[in-house]
Amino acid sequence: MKNLIKSCYIDSNVLIYSQDKDSAYFTQSIKALKFLVAENYQVFISSLVIDEFLYVAGFYLKKRLGKQDKVYLMLKKVLNNVLSFPNLKLINPPAVKNKQKALVDIMQKFNLAPRDAYHLLIMKENKISYFLTFDSDFDKVFAERVIHKLIF
Repeated sequence: MKNLIKSCYIDSNVLIYSQDKDSAYFTQSIKALKFLVAENYQVFISSLVIDEFLYVAGFYLKKRLGKQDKVYLMLKKVLNNVLSFPNLKLINPPAVKNKQKALVDIMQKFNLAPRDAYHLLIMKENKISYFLTFDSDFDKVFAERVIHKLIF
């Protein structure tokens, strides 16, 4: 019998919460990430996730730290934390023009913003089974079992 590898795409909100001990979702994020490691999931993020993570983390760090030099030092540290996650692979949206045409259909069908539609397209194209997010915008996607939500 073939051993199937479980795969999970991680949303930026989980990564942001996991780096912020004051976050309401800190404990859930850490628990979920530990679960992925313990269960030997192949974990994926995309350049879109990194972009969102750095944007939001930078915004909050600037409010807390003030000085831009300190913000960049902390951004390097938290990005390194994310990129050091076990079994992590970086993936991107498909480069084929025809695949991009599916975005509007995905947006319409699931009432998603363009960036969220890209996340779903990335997951579908890479045959990723699970999605770890705290974003309720994907509830319709989960309800139709297009992809499965990891719940914590």
